[in-house]
Amino acid sequence: MYPAVITVWFDYLMRMAAQEFEDHIGIDRSAYWKSRGIHAAQGLLRFTYDRLRRALGGVPHPLPDNRELRDLARPYYHSRLERRRGRHAGRQGALGPSKKRRLT
Repeated sequence: MYPAVITVWFDYLMRMAAQEFEDHIGIDRSAYWKSRGIHAAQGLLRFTYDRLRRALGGVPHPLPDNRELRDLARPYYHSRLERRRGRHAGRQGALGPSKKRRLT
């Protein structure tokens, strides 16, 4: 698999984890430092990826800036909405599982 794809995915997951902790600053005492730690790890990931890019002669594309992508997506996506996988993941319906009567 192409290393840039994996790196972009890790970078995105780190950004989402940092955002979760940023939402809890003021509620959880350690949230600020956890957020800073994730941002530091994200910076290290970007530094290492850029070092790899230089070693390969700049062949892989640079990592996209997650802040810029977030700003572009803002009109279409709200990051505070519940994160689910798929369209109806884990949902049985608006009122629970259906109990259809079988007609005989």
